[in-house]
Formats: sequence, structure tokens, C-alpha cells
Amino acid sequence: MLDVADMPELGKRLKKNCRAMAMFVSSADHNHAWEPGNDEVVLRFLDEAALATEAGPLPEGAKLLEERGFSWRKVLVPKAVFDLEPEDDDGADESERTAQLRRIRTRSTSSAARALGHPIWLQEGQWGGDFILQFDETFVPMNLGDCGVMYVFGDTAFWQCH
Repeated sequence: MLDVADMPELGKRLKKNCRAMAMFVSSADHNHAWEPGNDEVVLRFLDEAALATEAGPLPEGAKLLEERGFSWRKVLVPKAVFDLEPEDDDGADESERTAQLRRIRTRSTSSAARALGHPIWLQEGQWGGDFILQFDETFVPMNLGDCGVMYVFGDTAFWQCH
């Protein structure tokens, strides 16, 4: 669950009066959430009242993943980092500016998770909604295919893999 109190910038991207966002996946080990609009992932946007109430018992067969904390740091990057095409060659003919943007992009993609900005796709872009965050298996222990990444938007979440 992401709390807007911890990440105020996130509040600008979420629904009005939203205090936190929670994501539920049908199975951490075996899900078919590889396309936008799938029914394997459910996003919930919670206001203060929803956070104050007890959710009740979990449905039969449901399990919670081990709770893990994280810290975040705001990093401003040029928008051009998200517009770069994947490298087709060794980059020898690139300008110094493009090479610098690629280094920033590489650092961004090596993070286990990142929020806001724009998605950095493993494959072709599949969705144009309000991007919230992306994460890999080292951030949330779940099966995302072969070195996959989960992309979370305001209206759907899905993963891509190699």
C-alpha cells in the first residue's frame, strides 16, 4: 500500500481525497496479468474513512505477502529520458547529451521500483493512462515472468517480461 502522506507527489496523480492506494493480485505465484484491463489485478483507492475501518477477514484462500518497508527519494530527471528508444548498437555515434540521458535511464531502470514520471517499457508501450509506478520482483516477491516489471496506472496494472 502506498500512503499519500509519505509521498505527497503521488496525491496529485491519484483520485481526489485519496489517502492511499492498494493493489491486490489473484496470485503472487500464478497470475495472468500480462495485459492491460485484466481481471487478475484490482486497485483500490482509499480515503481517510476507508483507512480507519477494519477490512474484515480475508477471503478463503487469500494470503498476505510478508510486510516490507521501503524508503523513497525524489529524483528529478529530464523528460527526454523516457523518450529514448532502446539502443540498437553500441551507441558509438551518440551525442554526449544522448549518452548522458542513457546513463540516467539505466540508473532508473536498475531501481527495484520507481513512481511517477513515465513508464520505461520492457517491450512496446501498451497503455497511455495515468502512470503511478513500476516495480520488479525484487521489490514485491511475485512472479512477473522472465525478469518482468509490473506497471501500475490509475485504472489498471499489468506486467511485461523478456
